[in-house]
Amino acid sequence: MLLAVGLAAMPPGDVARARELETQAHDSQAAGRYVEAEKPLQEAIELWARHYGPEHIEVLNDEINLGVSYRRRGDAARAIPLLEHAADGLQRSSDPDAPQLHRQALNNLAMAYRASGRLEEARATLEKCLAVLEQGDATPERARVLDNLANVLLDGPTPHLDEAARYSRRAFEEWKSLRGEEDADVATSMTTVGTILMRQGDLPGARPLLVRALALTQMIRGEEHPETGAVFCLLGELEQRSGNRGAAREHYEAALAIARKTFEHDSHPQVQDALNGLASLGAESPMDKTRPIAVVALIWLLVVTLRQATGRLAPRVAIAPLAFLVSRWSGSHGDVHVGPAGHNRKGPRLNLRPCPVGWNERVLWAWGRRAGGRADLGRHESAQCDSDV
Repeated sequence: MLLAVGLAAMPPGDVARARELETQAHDSQAAGRYVEAEKPLQEAIELWARHYGPEHIEVLNDEINLGVSYRRRGDAARAIPLLEHAADGLQRSSDPDAPQLHRQALNNLAMAYRASGRLEEARATLEKCLAVLEQGDATPERARVLDNLANVLLDGPTPHLDEAARYSRRAFEEWKSLRGEEDADVATSMTTVGTILMRQGDLPGARPLLVRALALTQMIRGEEHPETGAVFCLLGELEQRSGNRGAAREHYEAALAIARKTFEHDSHPQVQDALNGLASLGAESPMDKTRPIAVVALIWLLVVTLRQATGRLAPRVAIAPLAFLVSRWSGSHGDVHVGPAGHNRKGPRLNLRPCPVGWNERVLWAWGRRAGGRADLGRHESAQCDSDV
C-alpha cells in the first residue's frame, strides 16, 4: 500500500516511529493478540494527526486497523463509529489509494455490524463492495468480501443457506486459485464452506473440510490462535450433530480454553459459543466415559454369541452385566439442543432425542430370555427417534 502523499513535511524520525508502531500492531493482530495491538495504533494515529490532521489518509488507515482490533476483541460498539469515520473520510479523499482503502473500511464496518446483530446493514454494505469488484479476475479483496457475505447470510433466525453456499464456494475457489492449498485465508474459507454444509445437514461432506481447516489453521496460525479455537467450536457442533457427545465436549472445551486465554471477558462471542455448546450437551454422564468399555462389551457379546452357537459356552454367564452396560451406553440422555456455532448462535436449533430403547437392549433381552431369565432394563417408552432441524 503506497500512502506517501504529503509525507515530506513530517520529520523522518516521526515517520519511522509511526511505521514501527504499525508493524508492532500488525504482528500482534496476526498472532490474535488484539488488545495488545491497540496502544501502538493509537500512538501512530496521534503522530499522523499531529502533523496532518484527523482526515489524513494515514490517520484513516490506522483507524481501520484499530477498529478491527476493537471488533475482534468483542467491542463492536466501539469499532463501528471509528470505521464509519474512516469510510466517510476515505470517500472524500483524493489520494490515489483512497478507493481501495474505502472498500476495506466498508468491509470491516460490515463485520462490525454483523457482530452487533445489524445483519441487514452488514449485507447491504458488503453487496455494495462486491458490486464494485465483480469485474475482472479473482483478487484477495473480492474473495474476502465473498467469504464475509457468506458468513453474514449464515447468521440470524432465518439463515440463507443456499445463497451463503454460492458465495462461499466461489470465495473458496478464488482463494485456492490465488494462494494454493496451504494458506490461512484458504483455511478460513474452507471453514465457511464446511460450516454451511453442516448447517444444511450434509455432515459427511462437512467433516473432511472442517478437519482439514483445523489442521491448516493450527499449522499456519498456531495451536492457541483464536481462529483455531473457532474451528474447534465448529467441530464440536459437528460431533454433536453426529451424536458423538464425548468428542463434541472435547472440542468445545478446547475452544473454551483458547478463547478464555485470548479474550478478557466471558461476554466475548467465542467464549459464549463454547459455553453454549457445552451447556447444550448438559451435565456429563458417567457413561460418557465408559464408551470404550461398551465397545469392548459389544465385542465380548459377539464372541459369547459365536461360542454359545457351537455349544462351548452358555450365555447366561455374560449377558446380564453386559445388558446393563450396553443399555446405559445407548440410552437416552435427554434432549440435546444444538445452536449454531459462530457469532451470536442465532440460527435454527437441532433437537436430537436419542432412542429410549436401542436395538441392543432388545437383543440382550432376547438373549437373557434364552438363557433362562431377563436382564432388568427398566421401564421404557416408544423407541421412535425424532430429529427436528
